[in-house]
Amino acid sequence: MSDEKSPAKAPRVPEKNALADRARSGIPKNAPARASRSEIRKPGRRIKRESLFHAVVHRQLPLESETTAFILVNVVDFLMTYLMLATGHFRESNPVARWFLESWGPIKGMLYFKLTMVTVVCLIAQIVYPRRPTTARLLLIAGSLAVCAVVVSSLAMFLRHGGHLPVPAPLED
Repeated sequence: MSDEKSPAKAPRVPEKNALADRARSGIPKNAPARASRSEIRKPGRRIKRESLFHAVVHRQLPLESETTAFILVNVVDFLMTYLMLATGHFRESNPVARWFLESWGPIKGMLYFKLTMVTVVCLIAQIVYPRRPTTARLLLIAGSLAVCAVVVSSLAMFLRHGGHLPVPAPLED
């Protein structure tokens, strides 16, 4: 084993080897260095597009935190409204919400009303966002603050009137 008989290896040149590696893998020389294989168009193949699942699950959506806060305060408002209506001492003061309650009953009516309102506001914010992101963000923040004020007001009324839940009648055997 002598070093004389083994051929000397030339040092690798990073630029040339990187281009050669890209050429062997089918990546064109003019493709961006950081492009993934799914983003590069190969002869006879379509560009692989992201699935809707991947786009929704693996990426942050526009206004995600503001939308989450808006939905959360509306869920609390739904629960607070149900709690107050269950006592029998309160009635819904919003005429549109009252129409939903009278049409579909207390739980379904409130749920339909809240889902409709939350969906409309969130859709408007998402539609406005590409052109006016600040306006869309302020819409959700103002909506969250308004609903939060309603929840605090409802809680204050509930506590002012004793804050007791109705006692269910005992079950008969």
